Amino acid sequence: MMYDEECENLRRESSDEARILFKARGDEECSLLKVFLLGPFRVEWLIPSQDPHAWESRTSARSLFKLLLCAPGRQAPKIQLAGSLWPESEEDKARESLRSAAKTLGKVLTTVTGERLLDTSQRDFLKLADQSRLWVDVDAFEQCVSQARRYENPKDAVALWQEAKKLLGGAFLGEDRHQEWARHVWLKARRQGLLKDRRKMIRSLTDAYIQMGQLSAAEDLLSEHITSFPTDQDALLRLLILLVQQGCPDEALMHYERLQRLLSATGKSPSTHITSFIDQLQESLKGGEFTIRAAVHASSFSSLDLEAAPWLPQFLSNMAFFSRDKMGSTYDGAPSLLTNHMSSLKDTTELEGQDVNMLRRQLMFQLGRGTAGAFLSSIGRGWTDRELVEQFAKALQKPSSIEQTFIDHLEASTKNNRKRFVLSKNSVEDIRSLYQDVSAHLLTLMRLLEQTPMRRLQLCSLAGETSQLLGDICFFEGKNEIAHSYYETALEAAQQAQHEVLQAVILGRRSFLPLYAGNASLALSFLQQAHALATSNASNTIRAWLMIIEAEIHASLGNALACQKALQYSEDLLQQSETGMSTCTFATEAPYAPFNASRLQGYMGACYLRLGLFQKAEPILQANLAATTASSLHRRSITFIDLAQAYVLQGEIETMHLYTTQAIQALEQTQSPRVVQRLYSLRQQLHPWQNTSYVKQLDQYLTAVPSPLH
Repeated sequence: MMYDEECENLRRESSDEARILFKARGDEECSLLKVFLLGPFRVEWLIPSQDPHAWESRTSARSLFKLLLCAPGRQAPKIQLAGSLWPESEEDKARESLRSAAKTLGKVLTTVTGERLLDTSQRDFLKLADQSRLWVDVDAFEQCVSQARRYENPKDAVALWQEAKKLLGGAFLGEDRHQEWARHVWLKARRQGLLKDRRKMIRSLTDAYIQMGQLSAAEDLLSEHITSFPTDQDALLRLLILLVQQGCPDEALMHYERLQRLLSATGKSPSTHITSFIDQLQESLKGGEFTIRAAVHASSFSSLDLEAAPWLPQFLSNMAFFSRDKMGSTYDGAPSLLTNHMSSLKDTTELEGQDVNMLRRQLMFQLGRGTAGAFLSSIGRGWTDRELVEQFAKALQKPSSIEQTFIDHLEASTKNNRKRFVLSKNSVEDIRSLYQDVSAHLLTLMRLLEQTPMRRLQLCSLAGETSQLLGDICFFEGKNEIAHSYYETALEAAQQAQHEVLQAVILGRRSFLPLYAGNASLALSFLQQAHALATSNASNTIRAWLMIIEAEIHASLGNALACQKALQYSEDLLQQSETGMSTCTFATEAPYAPFNASRLQGYMGACYLRLGLFQKAEPILQANLAATTASSLHRRSITFIDLAQAYVLQGEIETMHLYTTQAIQALEQTQSPRVVQRLYSLRQQLHPWQNTSYVKQLDQYLTAVPSPLH
């Protein structure tokens, strides 16, 4: 939706919440510069800087900028700044260093229209512009939290809490955590406040989701939070109760055991609230029948002093509403809602988030974290291929007699699905059809895994490949949280298959999620794990693909030298003869290959764009476009937008318009959410030219195609 129309819609809303959101979004859209301190440090100019590269070789200028952003009121005495940034230097030398850094910073923070975002006019102070001109994600997050806290009922502030969650791109100034200046009292206070606000946001948004009956959303939110903050016991207790209420005590116990291990390493133990709940759960399971209503009933905690957890009674009251009547009364490995929900899968046209969670959970059970025989036996699906039906029936009756020819058939189906994914990217209907077929294929593998056949390692490997493909499809459609769930399951399957190369490939794909969410540091950690697994026996193509992802991550972090080294290494590996192990994804024929010399060009161009080297990016992207067949609409649309961005950076708006027009023509057929999002990102850079006919035409298209990832 165009910004003007969105503003108008928000103005029509009479609620305080809508007005607050309107102001916050207005600050962001109308600012001159956007700064991101949560996750990898980056800046986005809405009106270009006169000299955006001035501080590339001056880390002190960037450090000064970050420190000032965290100072009270974004201003500080020069003597204090000099002492914080150069604590070991003599006063005169520190002052001179500050003058030099401030001069460089002033060049960067001056726009082509003459707007100055750094005030150096005062003799003893430096001051940055306010949020309306210099938008900072941390301040926007704190503003959302502050406004949301005013509502007594979290349900009334859902939009504000969700807006706050979107802003959490990663760790606060994580790249600078080892710097001396990052230990300043301003940053310590900011870091502690952010952690407190983050936990408040998780608790409030979880409670709101539960009040609205969105249990799957509540579980996803808590699971994601616990991954990063495994010892947040308030959040963990909520997750344990939620899992048990949904008939998944095995998962709850798994989370509890993990908490025990983490705390015992530091000489600590779980809270009495958690141990009391787990004791009650284990006691119920001993009897062979687990009653959900009893486990989540507030009386289970009647002996506790609730002062430490005043939220618990209301939370349990909300959960009890969804207990027996909503979920079924007992747990026998197959909760009634789950069984009924999944057994009707064959009649649906599209899997939603809740279906995905159920499917993922059952595959995890088959990989050794539980049993779900009753669930699997309830699933029926017809197959048109007579041979497949006969072999499948034989496999179920005598699992130890599964023949290699049948495994080969399953592997061929897995590879064929991967080929279809490449071909389906030009059509949203084809993608949805493929999604259903791959889901059915995964269910087939699950039924075979239930029987624990002799060829279990091969089945686990195919299950990992298939779950990864479902994750790739979800990522392609912009469904990041669901994609994360599939990648997590795929990794578990690959580990059980003892297939290190497959694990490396899955980690490589998984790294795209945090990378495109603005958390390049987390993406790099995933990739380092992938490199460790791939180094010894992965094919050169896979290793080259992992290196090109590393190059893009370094480009996102602004590490030009590391990016260039990774690009060169990837190119060298591609030129070498193929050796080592592969996966179904990389074993396909050349037209369907996920990585080759042509795709290397596309990545190189994207990396140079991220680094701001548009003159170097443009000829590479042109060569990549020429090498891409006209039928590859999805790939061409990405290159069109990358070229458009390169010309925007050069101020050539008319040429930019030519490429955005071609991208839109391709998008009218592919309807790719990821590419639409790229177009929205490009639009954010066009603020100085928003009154031109070129930008207005782009806005007309975006009005009809709302942003898919917001």
